[in-house]
Amino acid sequence: MTDTATPGVTQGFQLKSASISMTALELYYFDSEEFEETLRDKISQAPGFFKDIPIIISLEKYQGLDSELDFFKIIGTCRRHHIHVVGVRGGS
Repeated sequence: MTDTATPGVTQGFQLKSASISMTALELYYFDSEEFEETLRDKISQAPGFFKDIPIIISLEKYQGLDSELDFFKIIGTCRRHHIHVVGVRGGS
């Protein structure tokens, strides 16, 4: 970074497309207790990999009831396990 402004720049930022490789959690249905148990099992297989990892919740293959989805519980469970939900894809 520099301490001087770039000549000719008239705006503070620009939005650009980017291809970023991220881990997706493909959700098929949601049961709070089963979700936490399965997440705990996955983490125990490779604990270093999941520490502070950002993930996307993918709903493209979700077959459960919409009323079952509780994003507060999903995000809270992930946070307790040091996983950061940064987005959702495939939802309506």
